[in-house]
Amino acid sequence: MRFFKLFITLLLVTSLNANALNLVRDAEIEDYLYEISSPIFQAGGSNSVDFYLVKDNSINAFVYGGQNIFVNTGLIEASNTPNMLQGVISHEFGHIIGAHLVKSQASMQKSIATYAIATLLGVGMLVASPTNSGTNAAIASTMLGQHIAERQFLSFSRTQEAEADRYAMLFMKKSDISSNGMLELFKKLESIQSKYTKEIDKYSITHPLTTNRISYFQSHQNEGKKTNEETLQKHFFIQAKILAHSGNASLHTNTHAILNHPQYKAYYLAYQNLLENKNEIALLHITNLLKLHPNNPYFHETAAIIHTNLKNNEKAISYFKTAIVLSQNNLISQEYATFLIKTFQEEEKIKEGVAILEELKNTKESSANIYQNLQYAYSKLNLQEYYLISRIEEIALFMEKSDKDSKYILNGEISKLKTLLKEIPNAVILERLKRIEKIV
Repeated sequence: MRFFKLFITLLLVTSLNANALNLVRDAEIEDYLYEISSPIFQAGGSNSVDFYLVKDNSINAFVYGGQNIFVNTGLIEASNTPNMLQGVISHEFGHIIGAHLVKSQASMQKSIATYAIATLLGVGMLVASPTNSGTNAAIASTMLGQHIAERQFLSFSRTQEAEADRYAMLFMKKSDISSNGMLELFKKLESIQSKYTKEIDKYSITHPLTTNRISYFQSHQNEGKKTNEETLQKHFFIQAKILAHSGNASLHTNTHAILNHPQYKAYYLAYQNLLENKNEIALLHITNLLKLHPNNPYFHETAAIIHTNLKNNEKAISYFKTAIVLSQNNLISQEYATFLIKTFQEEEKIKEGVAILEELKNTKESSANIYQNLQYAYSKLNLQEYYLISRIEEIALFMEKSDKDSKYILNGEISKLKTLLKEIPNAVILERLKRIEKIV
């Protein structure tokens, strides 16, 4: 069984249905998104925006639940340059700065529910039928749900989309980013739109018509500075990785041009073979890339994953440690800790993994997955009191407040821990339990 894949599925954000979005994690892509967006956020006076990656081929991004920007892998794949992606991020950031979510909250909640139901139906049909007809039915169902959802808060969104465009232009000018990428993306969307519909009902979409938006950006064009070669290279490596995960020919065929470049093709082949469990071939490609880019942390991370699958555990440790030092990325640290906990029986290795996860649970990386891996580790170490407090913290922090079943389980676990602490007193655990009891 392979414990590591590029995309690690997450528990979804509260209020978004767990089957509505395929949220995934990837250290390389997330670091890149923050890197190219940093000047935009600075221009808008905010550094507290979070990115969420959605594994979806459609060209889309959206904001939800505060200062959170959701980016589809399809958008990254379709963006010929980093500048195209920056334009979309600037627009979505404009929604945040414009407080559009607060203004639309009541309508949005209704629309999200409709969208979630339709997507659930779509996923169900897609899983049930591997045929093309099943896939088309799934897409149709999801699109129908989106259509209904969009109608419900349309009166807010058309004005807000135009305002977000104005904010985007302001942020790009302030950070000296060209608006040409945004213009190029709109033209691409217009081309795609024209292939699938002859007449557009302007009242059936939440975004202003693409032609209107093209006119706006043409009349407010900003050249900006040229994207440097290092950033371009990062962009193309990420696209190669996403292409390997698409599983079939991409809709955005222009992206395939990057595979004519030997290095991007090598990265694509490394992940394609990794996903097909052809680890020796994957290792050959990533080793060649590491010779050219010895300080690329994500190539080291990939090598670590491959060596994990090959059960070359000591080599995997070495590559993981190098990746962590080079990237300072908490997600890679989480991967490494999980590897240690699930692979080794030695107490020293398990405790090393535990120490990493205990630290990470107090950061923005905190998730139910971290607590579950801690419970697995404490179970292996036969530390029942630590297992129980970790389980209690997980339930208390991630349960829905109205979930009676979770509350029942939580009370049962608290009772078990209190009984255990009478036999084995532990002041640290007791203090953690008191903190939890105050919030539930």
